[in-house]
Amino acid sequence: MISAIGGAFVTGIFGLLLQKLKNNGSNEGIYADHYLENVDKINSLVDERSDLKSKNSKLESELIEVRADLKAQRKVTDQLTRQIGDLKRKMEENK
Repeated sequence: MISAIGGAFVTGIFGLLLQKLKNNGSNEGIYADHYLENVDKINSLVDERSDLKSKNSKLESELIEVRADLKAQRKVTDQLTRQIGDLKRKMEENK
């Protein structure tokens, strides 16, 4: 009885290994069938990535310009705020 169970177990293990080898062979065929398709997808993704990097660089340049404009506008706003404060003080002194 034990030898029958052991034999069934060994047969089962060999069956699983054989099925795995068989599946690997068929998977390789599937990969080979779709190889060119996958290469095209990869090339498309690489091109898309390059386009996005280019757009990102352009946006970074625009952001630098916007920050410079904001800095200049803050200076003008600060000057105007000081001038308004000075005018208010003068008006209060003249009352």
